[in-house]
Amino acid sequence: MRIAPSLLSTAIMAALLSAPVVADELTGTLKKIKDTGTITLGHRDASIPFSYLGTEPGKPIGYSHDLQLKVVEAVKKELNLPDLKVRYNLVTSQTRIPLVQNGTVDLECGSTGVTAERQKQVAFSYGFIYVKGQLLTRKDSGIAHFDDLKGKNVVTTAGTTSERLLKAMNADKKMGMNIISAKDHGESFMMLESGRAVAFMMDDALLYGEMAKAKKPDDWVVGGTPQSFEIYGCMVRKGDAAFKKVVDKAITDTYASGEVNKIYDKWFTQPIPPKGLNLNFPMSEELKKLIALADEHDFVIAADECYSELYFDENAPPPGLLNACAELGRTDFSRCVVFHSLSKRSNLPGLRSGFVAGDAEILKKFLLYRTYHGCAMPVQTQLASIAAWNDEVHVRANRSLYREKFDAVLAILDGVLDVQRPDGSFYLWARTPVDDTVFTRELFEQQHVTVVPGSYLSREVDGENPGANRVRMALVAPLAECVEAAERIRDYLRAR
Repeated sequence: MRIAPSLLSTAIMAALLSAPVVADELTGTLKKIKDTGTITLGHRDASIPFSYLGTEPGKPIGYSHDLQLKVVEAVKKELNLPDLKVRYNLVTSQTRIPLVQNGTVDLECGSTGVTAERQKQVAFSYGFIYVKGQLLTRKDSGIAHFDDLKGKNVVTTAGTTSERLLKAMNADKKMGMNIISAKDHGESFMMLESGRAVAFMMDDALLYGEMAKAKKPDDWVVGGTPQSFEIYGCMVRKGDAAFKKVVDKAITDTYASGEVNKIYDKWFTQPIPPKGLNLNFPMSEELKKLIALADEHDFVIAADECYSELYFDENAPPPGLLNACAELGRTDFSRCVVFHSLSKRSNLPGLRSGFVAGDAEILKKFLLYRTYHGCAMPVQTQLASIAAWNDEVHVRANRSLYREKFDAVLAILDGVLDVQRPDGSFYLWARTPVDDTVFTRELFEQQHVTVVPGSYLSREVDGENPGANRVRMALVAPLAECVEAAERIRDYLRAR
């Protein structure tokens, strides 16, 4: 999905803070900067278009670096240091976190994804871009999916999320890939371009940047089912709340003013160094826009995620609302609530057990409501629920069973019914050749198979019912029964 630059401030950023930034008595990084008159910025040398070396020796340029300089201006203002000196320190994927932790680097804004593991080591600013882990290959390579990499040489950059995921995929699926871990993105692409590897796995934004450096950019393509979804943020030392507020406010002010649109255009929609090529990078809104809109219009996002664990690709689970909040630094989960249930997760429809999580202020009211209007589960149900919630083996097995049923049913219905595999869920949403109620009635009369008319699951708006001429077919029965039902549906359609 392509997002217009004008939407960036709502698509990516969360709440705009107005609280005081600097305490009367300076501590941590702010004190260090005040005392030395210098701020040290960590930068990359080859993370195009985020942070990389330009024509001036030792001086970085890029989208992330421009945002980094906005932080510098904010620090000057807050500390009343108009002559604040800027020192640059080169970092790599392996050294960026340690150098922030030990105080060598005060602020790193590059291409670092916000992950739960990294948040244990450093703190992150609000995110400034959303990326997906994909593949860069030659257009004529014959490689379109990750499954095509079996037995092949694949390159990625050491110390990245992509490296970890690629190694896990190789082990789990026994793909026999020879994984090459290069020291940086530039070296990774050199190995790809020289033919030493058939694919380069990395964040899509960085892959577009490497394409811009290629001898023949049109020879390359970014593709493959995304294996990761991350937000990039600026890194600061953990536990330094005062400095993080300065960083967050500088970034949010840049977005709120609309200035970010010019910065974005400069690096993603216009020719950039070194070859003056345009990345034309498609950015994704995803859940970030929704979160921002909740702030803007003061509404609550209540996400039904009861079906979120029914998906087909074990390496690419669907993103959750609270995950999106955490990646943006919104650990208060303001205005966000999710619902989960054992009945879908564990295929236990009779076991009425679930939970609600999210905004603490909202949950206080919900708890009060449940106190006076709810009832406790029987002890045996509680014990069964504890066992089910603590076990992931049966959940993976449940997904495996669903994959098997979907494969079998879709193979039978291929060519006779307009139906496609969904991204997740336990049912198929098929288009009917006749009115959905007629289809449902005739199918039951002739083949004794029950489906649900789509028009019964929706309502008419402006003279149109979005469920019309569709039926829902639940694949909750055992495999043999699902296969028999699919064969009966096929026989009914062929006889019409």
